[in-house]
Amino acid sequence: MMNKQQTIEVLIKNMPMTPNNVYEDVMDTLMHECENYDEIYNYLYDVSTYGCTSGIVGHLTYNSDIKKYFYENSESINDIIFEIQMELGEALVFDADKYSYIETFYTWVAYEHACYMLLSVLDNYEEE
Repeated sequence: MMNKQQTIEVLIKNMPMTPNNVYEDVMDTLMHECENYDEIYNYLYDVSTYGCTSGIVGHLTYNSDIKKYFYENSESINDIIFEIQMELGEALVFDADKYSYIETFYTWVAYEHACYMLLSVLDNYEEE
């Protein structure tokens, strides 16, 4: 099993979309809040499975923080949203009953997608 440094190196080397502030933010969280491969994998899995709505992403919990994050990273978020829409072949639909603000919807979708893509890197990586 890889150690933390090896895991981070694999993710950086195989990062799906660079440069992108959202991916870099996920990587920053992994580097500073996770101690080993299992914690990195579990963080990516939890965000991919349960979403930002679970509260696991502390800096994307409150509306004021989310709006600030969205406007500071709107180009990167839009790049990810565009990538998702191209993969789906259709536009993402904002559900006003589920999300209070469109900024929350786009920010959470982008962050969750970045975690999912990085989790896929780990799932598909074969140690040499």
